[in-house]
Amino acid sequence: MSGGNESPSCGGGGVNVGGTDCANILQKTVLNSPNPNVIKKLKKGENLGIELITPKGPLVAKTVAGEIAGSITSAILHKLIDCISNNYSFIAIVIEISGGKCTVEVRSANGD
Repeated sequence: MSGGNESPSCGGGGVNVGGTDCANILQKTVLNSPNPNVIKKLKKGENLGIELITPKGPLVAKTVAGEIAGSITSAILHKLIDCISNNYSFIAIVIEISGGKCTVEVRSANGD
């Protein structure tokens, strides 16, 4: 974890936090502790907002109605928290729903 030139470059004005370009974060993950009453209403392709509950987490995925679908426990959780703490926003796009399991793709909400 030495500071080399491994930080990805994005053609736009991405926010760089701790060597991570927040605009380039893209992570596929499964929602943890999914709420079955919310999951059953979700549709593939639906955007969920990602909200930081306290400064150190957890991160939750919420519907536009404000219902918590589940939490984000990705391997890059600390990077997401750092970026969100620096006023960067993310969304979780529903990729697949299988029973009570919901797979999402976490990506920047600050432009496309």
